[in-house]
Amino acid sequence: MRITETKETKLVDDEILIRQFVGTGLHHSAGNRKAFTTLMERHIKGMRRLLFTLLNGNMEDMEDAEQEILISLFNTLPHFRFKSSFKTYLYRLCRNKAIDLIRKKNRERKILFSISGQPSSNLYEPEAEVLKKERGNRIFKLLFKLREEERSLILLKDVEGLSIKEITKILSIPEGTVKSRLHRSREKLAELMAGEDI
Repeated sequence: MRITETKETKLVDDEILIRQFVGTGLHHSAGNRKAFTTLMERHIKGMRRLLFTLLNGNMEDMEDAEQEILISLFNTLPHFRFKSSFKTYLYRLCRNKAIDLIRKKNRERKILFSISGQPSSNLYEPEAEVLKKERGNRIFKLLFKLREEERSLILLKDVEGLSIKEITKILSIPEGTVKSRLHRSREKLAELMAGEDI
């Protein structure tokens, strides 16, 4: 399953697309698959930005996570109850899948370390390599000097434009905590940018 970005305008809102996809429960028809594709085309760019941040820019991990998310959505979206926005639901799923993948990689690293006797830190270092090869953007480089939660807060609020309430649901922390941590994260990024003359 592969979703590509399109320039389609948002004439139909997410809820309508979800209901079209779910239909009468026979959500594998061509028309219903089209509704699912349209829904994901609308959100794929933001989803990839979040996965990039959560997975330290590792392209292989991002592709694995994206495929798992799309399959999971295709199978579980009929159970979506519209208690939150689809975007909140999607980003929470992205975060959970990324955490699962990181845990899996960490287990694999420990196994490889025990077999090879080599330091596990040499087996999985995507961040520096990916940032050197693929990212010329200086601010993105600075963003990766922040902790994962700090990066996520800035991305969700300042790039994706989510509300504090939506971020609270995605990260499962109180609104006051989101606000204070977001403020500190922005301050840290601003200090890094000042130091680099950005």
